Amino acid sequence: MPAVSTTLPGFVGGSTDPVMVPATGCCAAGPTVLLRTQSIEQRGGYYRIVFGFSAPVTNYHVRYVPLPVRQDPSDQVVELQGDNALQISFGGTGLDQSQNPPVQTYVGSQRTVVGAGAVRELVQIGDFEAVMNWVIGVQGTPEFRVSAQQNPSQLVIEIAAV
Repeated sequence: MPAVSTTLPGFVGGSTDPVMVPATGCCAAGPTVLLRTQSIEQRGGYYRIVFGFSAPVTNYHVRYVPLPVRQDPSDQVVELQGDNALQISFGGTGLDQSQNPPVQTYVGSQRTVVGAGAVRELVQIGDFEAVMNWVIGVQGTPEFRVSAQQNPSQLVIEIAAV
C-alpha cells in the first residue's frame, strides 16, 4: 500500500530530521552576523519564517526539542503555544557590539503569535555569546525545510501546514 502524504499541496521536500550547517557543529565563532528582521506568514500549504541578516548566515541548527523550552542563559521555562517545539539556533546576534555604545540591530517582536493551525507562535529564547535561539510552537510534528539565501542574506524555514 502506498504511503499517504500528510502535507498539503504546495509543500514538498520537507522532513522532521534535524538540519545542521556546517554538519560538524553549529554556531562556532566567526564573523559577527547581525539579525535585522524576522517575519512569519502562511502561504497556502506551508508557513514561512524568514530571518534577515547583515551578512550571510553560515552556521545554523534547526530541530525538534523536548518541552518545556528554556530561556538562554537564565534557564527559566518559557511558555509556548503548541504541543511541540521546533528550535532554530544560529551564529549571530541582535546587538552590534562593534559600536560604542552598542546598537540594537534587531528591534522587532520577541514573541509573534500566529494562532490556530500547525504553527502557533514564534518566540526568541536567547541572544547570548553571539548565538541566537528561537523556538516555534507547533501542533504535531509537521515536516519542515530550511534554506540559507544571499542577496538578501536570509535564513528561511518553511513548515508544512498539515
